[in-house]
Amino acid sequence: MVAQLHQVLPVVRGDSDALPLADSSRDLITYAQSWQWTEPDRSLPDALRILRLGGALAIWWSTTAFDVPWIRASRTTAEWPRVPRRVSTTKPSVSRA
Repeated sequence: MVAQLHQVLPVVRGDSDALPLADSSRDLITYAQSWQWTEPDRSLPDALRILRLGGALAIWWSTTAFDVPWIRASRTTAEWPRVPRRVSTTKPSVSRA
């Protein structure tokens, strides 16, 4: 499957907590069905490092945890399963201590 995808898109393999990509080099980073395997304290700053100003970090997964209020609310909206959420339009600064 990766070989087929690589014919139309660049495929990069790496550790989610230290992606092998240049600073401010991507407009979109996605974690589909995989964020739960990252160390968010490391992977979020790294994703922000890679994103260009105005870029987007998309994280999604399938869940039926309807005891979580925002998951329950998204399930009951007319637009489900597409419920847009804009968290920020600016790139926060990340300090690397």
